[in-house]
Amino acid sequence: MSQFPIAAVVKILIHDPTLSRGSNEFAKLLGIDAVARDKIRSNHTLGTNTSTNYYTELLENWAGRLGKDATVGKLRGILEQGEFQSAADLLEHLDVPDPSKNSVDQPTQADMSDATTSTPTPASTDMSVFLLSNQAVRRDVTKTLQNQVPLLTAWERFCDDLDIPKGELITCKQQYSNGCMTNYALLNHILSLWGSREGSEGNVANLIKVLRSGEFLDSENKIKCKFASWPISQQ
Repeated sequence: MSQFPIAAVVKILIHDPTLSRGSNEFAKLLGIDAVARDKIRSNHTLGTNTSTNYYTELLENWAGRLGKDATVGKLRGILEQGEFQSAADLLEHLDVPDPSKNSVDQPTQADMSDATTSTPTPASTDMSVFLLSNQAVRRDVTKTLQNQVPLLTAWERFCDDLDIPKGELITCKQQYSNGCMTNYALLNHILSLWGSREGSEGNVANLIKVLRSGEFLDSENKIKCKFASWPISQQ
């Protein structure tokens, strides 16, 4: 039986205007046949009051067919394929790796022992190797910063420091101010934009410089401490 978190995912998707406009294309990407798509759509409009039911039916159809293979990671891949990047980014905090599988994000105990042995001292760690375009890096940065009140209070100034155009933040500004976007989702979206645009320059070392110049000193120190012991193999 699928353990896919339909309710949690739907709660996020209903607030993405780009996905709402492309909802029929999204249904196609989920592999839902034309008859089922038309039936689901005829039962609902995409107004605020019924979009929850609409997306719930779409995901129940999809997750029901895939069973245990229906994961948030797979859904994010589908959203990215359809160029619904903002929706994919907003779901990242729900994309929890399977602990039963050895992956880059979830190293085995032996891997951790090796990493501990080979990890440089904090003073010598080259944090420029940790790129924000890397999902694992971005996730840990976001988790570290999501409770930093001074940074969250001045998040728009933080975006200015990162040279992110205000036009790219209109949707998330509305969602965050309305309480429809979590601290995690906001910061993850900001860092995803920055990391994607800056490429190799969008790294933890340069992020620390931005935090320092913006006088977010506690945030700077927490990031330094977090990545001083981060295994290089995960970058």
